[in-house]
Amino acid sequence: MTVNKLANFLFYEEPGITLYCGDCREVLPLLDGPVAMIWTDPPYLGEFIWAYPFVAEHGARVLDPGGHCFAYAGHQFIYETLPKMVQHLEFWWLVACLHAGGNAVVWSKGIGAHWKPIIWCRKPPALPISPPITDTTRTGREKEDHPWQQGADGSVYIDRLIPPGSIVLDPFAGSGTTLRMAKDLGRSAIGIEIEPKYCEIAVKRLRQEVLFR
Repeated sequence: MTVNKLANFLFYEEPGITLYCGDCREVLPLLDGPVAMIWTDPPYLGEFIWAYPFVAEHGARVLDPGGHCFAYAGHQFIYETLPKMVQHLEFWWLVACLHAGGNAVVWSKGIGAHWKPIIWCRKPPALPISPPITDTTRTGREKEDHPWQQGADGSVYIDRLIPPGSIVLDPFAGSGTTLRMAKDLGRSAIGIEIEPKYCEIAVKRLRQEVLFR
């Protein structure tokens, strides 16, 4: 039954890569593990605070033991999003995504934002990472395909933390950056995106030649 329901959302598939078009609140509960990593970027708006505990709750279900969950977060809501995530997963660290090629100004706070937090949680039991990995990432500014598009910030984490062939999951796939990163690094990926127009862009990017190798 679950497989049949998932088929209703299937938008694109190639060896190792699957993209579903639909609301992650409908699609994610239908997915089974194991998944090695979640790398995702929910919208930084108050009405999307639900996304963080939702992703963490299902991460606790589908992630491998010791698996990783990375979620970009807005500064102004991190005091709400982080406590909700750690109800389901173990807090590991905050990664600083340094803005390259442009910085935002939060006029309501009078702050020039030169970095963006990425919440990093793990499914217990989680062992220390050896050798240590950096807690900063910097890539070029990419907004041509989606207004909230990120660069390939996750590449170093995908490459270092999970083995080739393992699965990266992105419940807010947008224009497909996570899927593209995973493909270029020899990992598998599952994406969920609610907007068909961004699914089309993601498919176009996936069909391009390898970007990083």
